[in-house]
Amino acid sequence: MKRLTIIVLLLIFLFIGAFAGYIAFQNSRLQNIIAQQDQLIKKANHDNGSYLDRARNYKDSVKTITERISFLMGNKKMTSDQFIQLYNTTSEQRDSLAALLSDERFLFNYAKDQYGFNVFLYKNNDTTIASSKLSRADSAKIAFKYFKGRLKRTNNGWEINTFGNEADQRKIKTLYDKAKEIISSDSSKKP
Repeated sequence: MKRLTIIVLLLIFLFIGAFAGYIAFQNSRLQNIIAQQDQLIKKANHDNGSYLDRARNYKDSVKTITERISFLMGNKKMTSDQFIQLYNTTSEQRDSLAALLSDERFLFNYAKDQYGFNVFLYKNNDTTIASSKLSRADSAKIAFKYFKGRLKRTNNGWEINTFGNEADQRKIKTLYDKAKEIISSDSSKKP
């Protein structure tokens, strides 16, 4: 029995020794893996730092170059910062003018549709000349000139008080005929 106990104890010590050796081997292996990963991290940090340093140098170089550049606007010399500010200001003005032009086009087209006029543009050297044919707006303008004192606003629009002397009645008849002629010539041109 003593012999059996010694063999069992010997087997237990062998097993513990083998297990301790295996643990030591795995520990050594894990320490090697950790050391390799540490080296990779240090290298990555060093490379990343050098990339950042180079990027800062390039940024400083570009800034230095742009500070040396000067721009000419007419006879005025300006720095790059002034040029960028001018560009941003003119871009805002351009956008504002584009919006204003859009509004003006809308108003022009509305008036054109309401009063039946057409505008023709002619170029003469450096000058642009605008002309139009007579329209309903022209006849209204002529009538307003003669009868502005007799106009009154009603629920249906504007009315002219036509009670007056015979000379006024003849003027009204002449203007009415002229307006009718203009309106009929405008409406005959529409498809």
